This record gives sequence, structure tokens and C-alpha cells, in this order.
Amino acid sequence: MRKVVSILPIVAILLAVLVGWQIGGVYVENYEFSSDLRDLAAQNNVRTGLQPIATESELKSAVMASAHQHGIQLAPDHLTVHRTLTPAAFAANGTLETPTLLDISIAADYDAPINLLGLSFNLHFAPKSSHNAPIIVK
Repeated sequence: MRKVVSILPIVAILLAVLVGWQIGGVYVENYEFSSDLRDLAAQNNVRTGLQPIATESELKSAVMASAHQHGIQLAPDHLTVHRTLTPAAFAANGTLETPTLLDISIAADYDAPINLLGLSFNLHFAPKSSHNAPIIVK
């Protein structure tokens, strides 16, 4: 009886570590995916000299590839991508009042499955990111 009582805390600690490891891993994947969404919304590939993403469908496929890379099962209908280009406004004398603005917003909605010793449940995540910036042509 004494051995069972001394082993019980060790089993409880190991079980807590197992649960924490699986749930923590899902949260880390979501954090990394959210970081990729921020990078894609900010169009960082333009700043690094890579080819810019020109259309919403290209942006959507880049987000889907990022989700797949992080092991996230993201359905295409749970992904929303909007890319809006607002043209520049000029004053009557021909001077630029407001530059051309590019507004990008990305939102995903997915469930991450967790399986723990026969118990299964889903954690829901809804990462999103948006960015707008002037387009400067030299």
C-alpha cells in the first residue's frame, strides 16, 4: 500500500507533463502560424526582394501552404483573405494628397484535435492579421 501511495504522485506528474506537452505543442503551432499570417499580411517578401504576392488567390495558397507546413488542417472555406488597393488622391493643383494604399487582411478559423489516452477533444483557434501601407513608387 505504501508503494502505491509513493508512486501515485509520480504518475500524476507524468500525466500532467503529457497533457501539457500535447496542448502546448498545439499552442506553439498556432503562434508560429499567426506569425506567418503577420508576415504575409505585411508583404515582407517585397521588402526582402522576393516576388510580391499579386492576387488574393496567390495569398490564399501561401496561407494554406503555411498552415500545412505547421501541421494545421485548414479547410479553404475557413480562410478569409481580402486584398484592397485604394488609388491615390490628387489635389486640384496636381499634388499628391494621399498615396495609393494596399490593405491586406487574413483570417483563419480552425480546430486542432487533441488525443489524450483515449480522450479526444478539439481546441479552437481563430488567428487573424491585417496590414495597410502606402505603395511608394520611385
